[in-house]
This record gives sequence, structure tokens and C-alpha cells, in this order.
Amino acid sequence: MEGAVVVAEILTQDRDKKVIIYKKKRRKGYDKRQGHSAPSPA
Repeated sequence: MEGAVVVAEILTQDRDKKVIIYKKKRRKGYDKRQGHSAPSPA
């Protein structure tokens, strides 16, 4: 496989489904909610 070349072109740049991060501590009154959606080439 020496000298093999791969050529690719990204046609569109979308975002994945939003991921919700939820943190909570028992009996402390602490909760935190955060979300992100990572970019994914389609």
C-alpha cells in the first residue's frame, strides 16, 4: 500500500443531534445542565 493516495471533498458541513449533559448531586441542591452539538461532515 505504499504510495496510496486518498482524495476527498466535503460537500456539506452539518451538526449532529444536540447532546444534553445533566449533572446533579444528591441532597445538595446542585444541578447543572449543558448541551452541545458537534459538527459532522455529511
